[in-house]
Amino acid sequence: MTSPLKIVAFGDSMTQAARVVPEKRWTFLLEQQLNSDLAPRKVIVINAGIGGNTSREGLARMDKDVLEHRPDWVLVQFGGNDATIDPQRHVAIEEFNRNLETIWKKASSMGAQVAFISFPPVVDVWHAWSTDEKAKQQFHAAGGGDAAIHIYRQAAERMATSHQCLFIDWYHEVRLAMEKDGYEIYILADGVHFTEAGNRIAFESVRRQLVSAWFSRIT
Repeated sequence: MTSPLKIVAFGDSMTQAARVVPEKRWTFLLEQQLNSDLAPRKVIVINAGIGGNTSREGLARMDKDVLEHRPDWVLVQFGGNDATIDPQRHVAIEEFNRNLETIWKKASSMGAQVAFISFPPVVDVWHAWSTDEKAKQQFHAAGGGDAAIHIYRQAAERMATSHQCLFIDWYHEVRLAMEKDGYEIYILADGVHFTEAGNRIAFESVRRQLVSAWFSRIT
């Protein structure tokens, strides 16, 4: 009997998706749809997202929250919190690169496939940092908080290219949708987290790439 295909979604609050009900979260939608797409193979999607996590904090819990599940796929989504202005938690881009590299090595060493996901757009004027003077000063040189995160998105894409992994570009997919339909359709009033519609875009983006990768491997 074929064992279930096990996927661990490993990231921060964008992966956790705690601001919508469980059945509307992108990881739940992904599991439901993949069980249809890949039938009769059973698919299990484990949500290992923790709100507020940086890549450093994610890496510290990877063995317990990811590797113990012995996944076939690990979906790696960090970057937004790494840009924090908190000096104790801020992750410089050089460390971010090392953290993603270590995550990739750990997952790959046990035979898991890895996909890197870019942090989605942030609506600066809605976010709490828009009224925080320290944050405004620190992010000013980068052109705002969303722009300050962009180096982490680019690093995730480079890591995927370097290791010939899947790269799932939430940033551009969600931004295009926001510009077409309106920001409030996809992003909550806090300026960062997904609405139900945002979760659906996230799910569809991940599902499309995983199904393509799955069928390319068995044909």
